[in-house]
Amino acid sequence: MSTPDVSLVIPAWGTHVTYLPPAIESLLEQEGPRTEIIVVDNASDVPVPPLPPQVRVIRTPQRLPVGGARNAGLDAAIAPAIMFWDADDVMLPGTLRRLCEVLDGDPRVVAVTMDSVRWTPETGPGERWPWPRSVMYALCRRPRLFAIIAQVYCPFTTTGPALMRTAEVRDAGGFASDIAFFEDWALASSLTVRGRIVMLREIARWYRIHDESLTLGHLGHPDEHLWLAGLRRRARTDHRRPRWLKAMLPLFRVHHEMRIRRGRKSTAGVGYYESALADVDGAAGAKEAAGSPSP
Repeated sequence: MSTPDVSLVIPAWGTHVTYLPPAIESLLEQEGPRTEIIVVDNASDVPVPPLPPQVRVIRTPQRLPVGGARNAGLDAAIAPAIMFWDADDVMLPGTLRRLCEVLDGDPRVVAVTMDSVRWTPETGPGERWPWPRSVMYALCRRPRLFAIIAQVYCPFTTTGPALMRTAEVRDAGGFASDIAFFEDWALASSLTVRGRIVMLREIARWYRIHDESLTLGHLGHPDEHLWLAGLRRRARTDHRRPRWLKAMLPLFRVHHEMRIRRGRKSTAGVGYYESALADVDGAAGAKEAAGSPSP
């Protein structure tokens, strides 16, 4: 069997494994690049359902933080490009072909991303997801400034519709596996010093909204200071991080501490997600009420 062009890694555990079939179906329907699909069973207490024979399932011996589960898939991947998909999302047709065109077209590019829209089976696809912030699409064309910004904000996605060079992800250390959240931000900041990041304003993903999403609850969490310290630790130990950027770490720490004291929820983060979830619950309630017999 020839080497695949893209490795697609999907970590899953708990109730998330029930979402796997439609997610995998959307990946198998992609045309163009040759793919391998790796499902990482993160010591799930809910059995992984039967999957198509072309899907490889690996199981971790114990439950890992999500970064560790994704890294288990990274270790198993054999393709030169890699994508970390979420078990509860759906990829739109033509996405992989488009991402590969950009990544293959310029060897300086280490990652290329596309956009998402919020979605549930009850309400269908909705409005564009408001992250990454619009300004990042322009700033990614200025690599040095983008690398600075990546120390204080997560500027682009490294999960979902994000295709990256496997070798560069490994050189960066993969996702941070010693912190429970911001593990994707740690990888994003590491990639900004390894090459160009291309961000396309094209829709590639239906981003599922539900009340068990990992997105909920990470901003304002009491352990946020530990996760931000993990980001700085990654920066200090990164052999590709330039000295001038490491010299700015004390300033980044000040910003991180200010962020914690403010405890502000971003409208493009958890606050927006909670609002979208309320919309979904309201639509589901209205649908149930409409289908109920009159008293």
